[in-house]
This record gives sequence, structure tokens and C-alpha cells, in this order.
Amino acid sequence: MNLKRLVVLLMAALTLIGSASAASASLEPAVIRIALEQDIETIDPQQNTAAYTCAVTEGVTEPLLREHGTEILPGLAESYETSDYQTWIFNIRKDAQWSDGTPITARDIEWSYKEIFTRPEAAKVYILFSDVSGYKAITDAQSANATEDELRAVVEENFGVTALDDYTLEVKLASPRPYVINTFASTAWAPIKKDLYEQYGNAYGSAADKTGYNGAYVVSEWRYNESVALEPNPNYWNAANIKIDRVELLIVKDQEPRVNMFREGKVDSARASSEYLEMMADDAFVLEGTNWNYVLVNSYRRNAEGALVNEAMSTLLANRDFVNAINAAINRTTLFGSIITDPSYLPTNYVIPSIINSNNVARDTVGKLRGDTYADLVPITRDEAKAKEYLAKALETLGYASVDQLPKITIVCASTTDPQTVGEYMKNALEQTLGLKIDVEPVEFNVRDSRIISGDYDLLYMGWGVSNNDADGYLSVWSDDLFCTGWPQSDPETYGKYADLITFIGTTADMDARANAILEAEQILLSQGPIITLATHGDAILLSKRFDGFGIKGTNSLYDYNYASPKN
Repeated sequence: MNLKRLVVLLMAALTLIGSASAASASLEPAVIRIALEQDIETIDPQQNTAAYTCAVTEGVTEPLLREHGTEILPGLAESYETSDYQTWIFNIRKDAQWSDGTPITARDIEWSYKEIFTRPEAAKVYILFSDVSGYKAITDAQSANATEDELRAVVEENFGVTALDDYTLEVKLASPRPYVINTFASTAWAPIKKDLYEQYGNAYGSAADKTGYNGAYVVSEWRYNESVALEPNPNYWNAANIKIDRVELLIVKDQEPRVNMFREGKVDSARASSEYLEMMADDAFVLEGTNWNYVLVNSYRRNAEGALVNEAMSTLLANRDFVNAINAAINRTTLFGSIITDPSYLPTNYVIPSIINSNNVARDTVGKLRGDTYADLVPITRDEAKAKEYLAKALETLGYASVDQLPKITIVCASTTDPQTVGEYMKNALEQTLGLKIDVEPVEFNVRDSRIISGDYDLLYMGWGVSNNDADGYLSVWSDDLFCTGWPQSDPETYGKYADLITFIGTTADMDARANAILEAEQILLSQGPIITLATHGDAILLSKRFDGFGIKGTNSLYDYNYASPKN
């Protein structure tokens, strides 16, 4: 064989090897790995609204619509229409299926939404349906301890969700809401699978084989407190356009290991505190806070049956001077500047500035209406003298000779790092400044939520993120029985005034009057409501650049990977 031919053959062989290597590389599965800071308790979309849980339900469920970046895209509904922003018609796609191939109709969706209200364990998502007509009649029936049959009758008669036929769903709102569209993309608006729910009841969503999937992915592995793996759902209506072969959600509760895993390329995203923003600026993404952090004040301590218990504690926490003493003893600058270093905003108001302007009123106009905000109601730094003055008034009114006679107060918080840190800070601040006796009780996230529902706490630290970009989303929650924490019982007159304002905000078409009502409701909430507001909470998120279309949603801080694809 001559030298020239040998060279040609070698070149051909190398080309084939290179082609094979390229083909092999192109066949490598596309895997997104996300480090989550908390375990997954359930993947039932009706039982949980926590961002870490929604990191799973975002992929395995399909609401009526999808939110991607600033776009609202088709979901179960291939299109929708409304002429008055009060009656919404959703055209359900005829190729919508569960992962086992059974069809999903408008009647299945209607059943699913109505079933929520007969599930006490789903109480956390009730508020996400509060814009729908009939909601108040349903919650009134729940408050009156209606039997399950009575409640079903109220839901059937009043709730404004109706399947007009197999593929047309009508949703009637209590009033025109042009800004409600994001809500229809919330995972809570994804249906549950009736036959599996009837088989497993409250255990629906507690295991991979006890859950119905209608989203882009299904759960292929679930190792409790370790990881959840998702793989494409072949019966998803848009399966042909799903470009990620596997999504792995790893439970990594401590921050340093999460960051190290990101640095080593073992995960594509991890939440981190703001100290990493500068040193990892190329990979850091700052999400503007839409989650509000606050302390619930239980002024009507009750047991699981709804009966009043611990009257001394309820009376103490219903005293506004006592609540104001706690409020003035907190140094928010220290807590959310030096101790909790995530991106935070320390406003002296309640409604987030970037949200309030969505009422068709310019932000500067609302700012002028608000004036100098409410610095006296939400102190940024500790005012020890004022805190002690408020405490002295409370002791005198309640008939206590000294602070030593007050009952010990328990602060309930989630058991992850930041909530425990806030709890311990508050314990130290209140003991040192006011001489109060404080216990901190860290509990698992789902336990904390069950305590909110049952009312079994004194003070409770938590946050709330809205599912639609409007100030009402922050205010209406406090007129709902789940979160108003004894306010209707301990101060019915003020609560009634507040509830009337919320009704007006939700029904008026006069945007100037609406803005003024929002500000009035805000001031009532801060001065007499059942919360001590702390700060808005943002996220510093480390995000890989290996994928297009992979990011974080502004609403509820959810991971967005359904439209992701590997970069070329």
C-alpha cells in the first residue's frame, strides 16, 4: 500500500471516529439539576403552594394557562376569551390527557376545582380561588361548620366554575378583574385525577404512584429527603417540544453545600444569600422580592375544633399596645441586613411598591397618596424607649403588676435555616428589650402550615407571595378566615371595616377610589391588623447558562424549565 493511500485511509478513519464522538455527544441526555433547600412533602397541587414544592408541580401538572417569562401561554386551555374581564371562557384542548392516556375534559376540571373546598387539607389554596363568584358563600358555610353534604350543595349552587360542554369551561368572577390572568397559570389551578383521588383520598400526591400527571413530566423517582427525578410525559399535548430529558431536584438544606455543588457543575441552579452575588456575579440572578415576611399574631387562640383556649394568651395578643411593643423592639435593619442577607427591601408600608402601580394608577401617584408612608407603624430600627412605653400601657390595661407575670410566648417557624434564624433573633430581641419569656418552636414546613390552619400558635413567622400582580393579592388574604388569625373575633368592628374595603377594592371600576381604598386598608392592617410586617424578601439565585429558556418566574419565585433546551 502506498503512503498516499495510507494517509487517505487514516484521515477517513479519524473522520469516522470524530463523527461517532459527535453523535455520541449529541445523544447525551439533557439533564437539569436543581438544588432545593427543603424536602418535598406532597406533589398534590391542591395541598401546597410552597415554592420548593411547586418546583415539582410546575413540571408534572398543567393549569389552564402557563406563565413563561413575561408571557402567558396556552396550557390545558388552548385559548381563552373575555369581553368584560368578569366572565372568562377557556377552550380546553381536545388532546389534553393524563399520563396514562385518559382524556381530560372541562367537566373533569370543574369537578377538581369544586372538590378543593371539601378538603380541609387544601385550605392553603382556597385563597387562590377567592376571585371566583360564590367564594364567600362557600367560606361562610365552612365557617358555620357545614356538613360535607351541605358544603357540596353550597359549592354546587354558588361556585362560578361551569363546564358548558366537554371542552368549554366558564369561570365567572365576583367582579371584573383584568389583572387576574396570572392566577389561571398557578399550579393550584391544575386539576387532580379523580379516580386516583377517590382511591387514595388525602394521600393523593404523597407518592409517585398516588399522583395523576398531566404536565410535561412525570415523577420517575422520589427518594424522600434526598431527591425527586422527572422524565418527559409521552402523553403531554406538547411532548414533541420538550427538549429536556430529565429534571433532578436534589434536597440540599444547607447553603454552603448548595453553592459548592453549583461551583463544581453538579447542579444548574441553587438559591444563595446575597453575599455570593458579587463573587459569583456572572452566574447570579437577583429576583425582586414579591414575598412578604411577617409574624402572625394569634389574638384568638383556638384548638383544632375551633374552641377558644388559653384565654390569657389571646387577651394579651389582642392588646394593640402589646403588639406595638413587639413591633418597636425589632431592628429590621439588623435582621434583614446583617443577619439575613438575602436581597430584601425594608419599606415602611405593606404593599410592595412595584406591585401597587398595577391598579392603572402610576406609581408616583400612589406614592403621593401614601405620603411619607407609615414610618411610625413600621419602624426600621429598634425604638427601645417606645417599645417599653407600649409594654407599660399594655401591662396597666391588662392588670399585670410586672412583665414577669406574663405567660411565656411561643414563636412557631419552619425548621430551615433562615426561619429559625429569624425566630432566634426575635427571641433574643424580645427577651433583652422587653423582658418577655419566649420559646422558639421550629417545625417542618407542612406542620407549620397545619398549625396556621388549626390556629395552634401564639406568634408564627412566615411569608406570602402573590400569584397575580396586583396589590389586592397582598391585602385580600387578611380578610380570609384562614389567615386573619382571630381578628374577626378579637376586633370585629375594625375587621368588618377592613373586609368592606377589600370588597370595594375587588368590585369598583373607579381606579382612583380603588387606590385610596388600598391605602386605607393598608393603614388599618398595619395599625390594627393581625400581623407584624418585617420586609419583602427576594432571592439571590445561581443559574447555569447551559440552557436556553431556563429561569425563575417572578410570580411565586418558581423554577421555569418546561420551555428549556440545551444551548448549541
